[in-house]
Amino acid sequence: MAVFIVASVGSFVDWRKEIQFIKSRAETNAKNVCRVLRKGEIEILHHNDLHVGDIIMVEYGMNIPVDGFVF
Repeated sequence: MAVFIVASVGSFVDWRKEIQFIKSRAETNAKNVCRVLRKGEIEILHHNDLHVGDIIMVEYGMNIPVDGFVF
């Protein structure tokens, strides 16, 4: 009986941590978007979808996910 209780509590704690991790990951991905001027149109893209020649509109508090020129 004690083994069942310990295993159940451990599983429940692991499940809660996994849910928290998934929420944290989703919030982080939501923050990793930026406004980009591409082909004359403004688009909102994830930083993994940036291409050479994109112009990023830098905003206050933003982490700039690329190397490039600031003008």
